Amino acid sequence: MFKNITVGKKITAEFGLIFFLLLIVGFEGYWGLKNSSDGFMGYREMARHTNLAGRLQTNMLISRMNVKNYLTSGSDEALKAFNERWEKLIGFQAEVQKEIQDPKRAALINEIESVLVDYRKGFDQVIKYKEQRVPSASLRDLVFLE
Repeated sequence: MFKNITVGKKITAEFGLIFFLLLIVGFEGYWGLKNSSDGFMGYREMARHTNLAGRLQTNMLISRMNVKNYLTSGSDEALKAFNERWEKLIGFQAEVQKEIQDPKRAALINEIESVLVDYRKGFDQVIKYKEQRVPSASLRDLVFLE
């Protein structure tokens, strides 16, 4: 079958076949790089969201520690520290809400917002009750009075 084909045609056919295989490898490489780039972008977005959520959680934990300090000491410094940290927490929460667009995650962020509002309302009530009860005494003083 290949005996009747000239050497020039054989070389041209082999060159065409190698060129065709090279094109296939090139397209596969391009699509592989494109898919890995898309995967890296998804990873980058997830890492940014995780970082924001971590900052939000850190500020909430520090706020809770400030609440504990206020409950034990009743000091204005502890209340001031709480209010400063709370402002940062609300700022991070707004940033997270603006940044996260995924509907499932956005719903969780909205739930966090409502929980934060409830937490603040509850702490404001604690402050009022504490001021009404004994304005100058700390919780520690009240416990050791017995």
